[in-house]
Amino acid sequence: MGNVTMTRGVGEADIRRVKLSPQDMGLAAQIAHRRQHGKERYDSTRNLQANRHSTSYEVHLLGVKGELAVARHLGWQVDCSETAAGDGGVDFISGPWTIDAQAATHWDTHLKYDAKHPFRAHIAILVRLVEDDTLDILGWITKLDFDRFKRKENYGHGDREAVDGQSLLPIDNLIGFCSSNSPRQ
Repeated sequence: MGNVTMTRGVGEADIRRVKLSPQDMGLAAQIAHRRQHGKERYDSTRNLQANRHSTSYEVHLLGVKGELAVARHLGWQVDCSETAAGDGGVDFISGPWTIDAQAATHWDTHLKYDAKHPFRAHIAILVRLVEDDTLDILGWITKLDFDRFKRKENYGHGDREAVDGQSLLPIDNLIGFCSSNSPRQ
């Protein structure tokens, strides 16, 4: 990772709160409808059935809001396209790095992946919904570090691989990291 020295464990001072504008909220709804429609039209199973607490549309909407929060904070663009297979676990690209934004509604700080939808990008960013239009960007981690720190957890709907917030790095370090390092396979 070059000469980059970063301290793990995101504290309250490292969390970035993003309030989405009314235009962002409208865009989030449009993209979520488009993605849900694409899944139904192409008979894709991801997010098609509602989980215990959310409809398919709500799952897509949460994900888009998380992507928009990251995009607004880092000055990136959100992919508005509709594809049958989804995004393959990649929401953004920064140089040679692929990046996945994971949004959650719960107040714990665990970044989670399951066997059906594993961590496939080089980097994951954890975003937490605070209010309907407000999200906290909790931090990020490389896949290599996720694999090093992960543990199996069961949150009531099957085993997940997870890391807690102490394994994440502050979001404000991500751009510098991506521009001064190359992914390792």
